[in-house]
Amino acid sequence: MKGICMEAYYEEIVHALESRLALESMASPKELSEIRWPLGLFSLRCWNMRAEKIRKIYFMRMSLEFPAFEYLGLGMYPDQAHDLPIFYLDLSCMRSKAIAYINPIFPVPDAAYATKYLDPFGPIFRAHRFPAAAVRPWMQPFVSPCTVYTMPDAAMLDELKQCGLAYVECYLALLGKAEKITDAAYAAKITGERTSYIAQSLANDVTQKMLARLIGKKRAGRIFRELLT
Repeated sequence: MKGICMEAYYEEIVHALESRLALESMASPKELSEIRWPLGLFSLRCWNMRAEKIRKIYFMRMSLEFPAFEYLGLGMYPDQAHDLPIFYLDLSCMRSKAIAYINPIFPVPDAAYATKYLDPFGPIFRAHRFPAAAVRPWMQPFVSPCTVYTMPDAAMLDELKQCGLAYVECYLALLGKAEKITDAAYAAKITGERTSYIAQSLANDVTQKMLARLIGKKRAGRIFRELLT
């Protein structure tokens, strides 16, 4: 049932993307994009798309039968010509607990950027009251007042989905208004901060470490380097 619910949620997100963007599929290695164990005990699917102003969109779906675990990940990486935040939506569900990480990652800590790209998420964030989880040390520089990082009871899964979809729709609205960067120094700063985040994520992300235990460190590393960043 959880898997079906997560698939329906994926369809909702895709519909939101398709309503705003002309999506283009990107090729990916078959040995990384789909992995299945016999008897449906474990499955993993990853796929990439691109769109105007977005160099890469990724989806990852993971399902584990024992212990019961469902995961949906979405990431959107802006191209170098636009100063939008990187966007992440990670949602996991187990029998009794859910885990959510929803974050527009702002690359420059200034008031003008926050007003333009972070403040629009504020009403969505304030409309929900999820119990805050302790942020891992490597993540702390990338957390903002609009970051959702929570590990509530699984009964809150539906509300987490609603919050995540609202964040996606808000991000897409901002994407439509984004203009090209004209200041070379500013563009270099944006690129540097994005590169820093990606490097930290590749080195520390717990999902990659969990996946490595299931499919091996080498293949998990390739999935994160080639498909998810």
